[in-house]
Amino acid sequence: MKRIFFILFFWFLVGSLFAVKIEDIFIRGNSDSNSRTILFYFFEYDPDKDYTPGELERALQNWARRLERTGWFRNIYVTNEYTPENTVRISLELTESFFYTAQLFDRAVGFGKQNIWGKGKEIFFEVGTFQKKITLIDHMYNFSPFFYQVSLGTTEEDLVEYRGDFYQTFLTLRQKGEALVGWHVFPDHIMWVSLGGQSIVQTNQMPLERGGYLSLSYLVDTRRGYPSFSSGWHWQNDARWFFLSGGISWETTASWHTPLGKTWQLGLKWHHGLTYGKLQSSEKYLLRQINGLHTLSQSPGLLGDNCWDVHGEIRWKFWEVIPFVIFDMQLEAVAFLEGGEAWTEWRETPCDNYPFWTDGISFALQMRTYSLDG
Repeated sequence: MKRIFFILFFWFLVGSLFAVKIEDIFIRGNSDSNSRTILFYFFEYDPDKDYTPGELERALQNWARRLERTGWFRNIYVTNEYTPENTVRISLELTESFFYTAQLFDRAVGFGKQNIWGKGKEIFFEVGTFQKKITLIDHMYNFSPFFYQVSLGTTEEDLVEYRGDFYQTFLTLRQKGEALVGWHVFPDHIMWVSLGGQSIVQTNQMPLERGGYLSLSYLVDTRRGYPSFSSGWHWQNDARWFFLSGGISWETTASWHTPLGKTWQLGLKWHHGLTYGKLQSSEKYLLRQINGLHTLSQSPGLLGDNCWDVHGEIRWKFWEVIPFVIFDMQLEAVAFLEGGEAWTEWRETPCDNYPFWTDGISFALQMRTYSLDG
């Protein structure tokens, strides 16, 4: 007992001797970004806290990781200098990215600006023949842990239904609005509440659906790497109540990434959606095409009120991340194996329906916040 007490006392004494306070933080390279915007992502920072060298090193690594994941900065380097007064001076050097962005959709184009006024705000427009949408985001309201997002407009989207032995796709116009309010609960932990509604008509103005939802979400995200992930994991849960259909759903997405060398990376992903009640066609889970199971197959079991799907992939980053015009670009070759299914009735046993499996090789072009796989 005395030996254990002595070890604990010695550990406490040594830890206290090597603990340091942060004396000052110097930031270089932020010509447009407010320093408070950059410091916002240093969630572990407390000028009155005593850090052990290990704690400080992890905190600085997390800070650099979060700044990188915003997409607003590149070439991020953090160094520290210990002083005889048991304090440390931290220096952060970075390069600001081009804050204007553009995207190409099937039937529209999008453009916007990130980190407006250097204070973590964004505005994004989508414009097409019929599509007109605006999205406003404030990642740090008044530099607080709270954030919000508002989007409103009309978009052109496909509505998919499974009839007979094949899928039918209808081009629709969706008038949608959504408001979201969230909070950074802990470092890398955020939660938010969102309220949304939409009215769906076919392009000939024939009304199809109306609906809305209230949701509560929680996310833990430790992923690093930009524009594609290189390591880390994330876990997100969404609980939604759909007003008109009366359905209540629980959706979970979890992924894990790890490097297999300098240019190789392994990724695993699990996703499920479970529903109590019935969902309208536009609310159902769809496991098709490039964002689902990399397939255009007509196989049944890819649309329903409930689903599960699992994904595994190995990525070869054969082209280093480079600034390309206004984007950071990453070229990768991807080998994947994935499977899953969707079903409607709870009395159905999922694995007795139509589980679908697919594998293959594709190429991925990662640019800022989206990717093109082929």
